[in-house]
Amino acid sequence: MCVCVHVCVCVCVCMCVRGVSPRPCAQALFDAAHLAEKLATLPVSSALATYEREMVARSSKRVLKSREARGLLHGPAVFEDQAFGIAGVHADDIGGVLAALRDNKVGANRGAELDTSVAETIAAVAGRAAPK
Repeated sequence: MCVCVHVCVCVCVCMCVRGVSPRPCAQALFDAAHLAEKLATLPVSSALATYEREMVARSSKRVLKSREARGLLHGPAVFEDQAFGIAGVHADDIGGVLAALRDNKVGANRGAELDTSVAETIAAVAGRAAPK
């Protein structure tokens, strides 16, 4: 068996053990087997060039979709008050809730306390008791 397959299997096992979804693991195994086939029949430089060309052709649609999603999820429009609704929050209160979340630095840094911090912020802005 090709060395790259062994390395890939080890990487996949480590990814799966650490909680990474099986999709990247399966893709890595597929890529390793595909590259191993190329290396078995072509000189290394040709095998790598052929593999890269095929991989780019296969993945280009996903890459473009990912770039589009990045623009939607991380672009300036995300920070507009009316960009998205917040479940259980009246549209008139959304701007205040977002401002309070920013001011209080409520974000991923809160870890396991994130849900509680968001609920308390919503309750404080909207004048309701935080859900238990």
